[in-house]
Amino acid sequence: MPHYYRILSSNKGIYEAVDHDCPKDDPRRAEKPDGYWLAKVGPLFPNAISFWTQEGLQKYIESGLFSWHTSVVQKGVRAITIETPDQIVYQDPYQILTESKPVPIIHEAALPEFLTHLMNILD
Repeated sequence: MPHYYRILSSNKGIYEAVDHDCPKDDPRRAEKPDGYWLAKVGPLFPNAISFWTQEGLQKYIESGLFSWHTSVVQKGVRAITIETPDQIVYQDPYQILTESKPVPIIHEAALPEFLTHLMNILD
């Protein structure tokens, strides 16, 4: 069964946390890697939460966005891993959006532990 990954800062998804901690006029945004490859469909599904597919997580890390995001958020970063949720409202090769709540978490880890876990996943 496939696994999906959500990166959080405090209790917010990493993108929401970045928008909060690094506003659009923040000069640190000049260093932000381009995320052109990720479809911006969240606004079409306002009650949904997003998760990376394994391919998406790898692209997110390789693109530099992961490092940049974790460098600008103010609260600790952690990751959760889930199996396929009951209700997927959108899916592409990089992400899924689900309105299933609560989503059963099969693994949760602080950033250092997740990165170690990730090395095993992506190999």
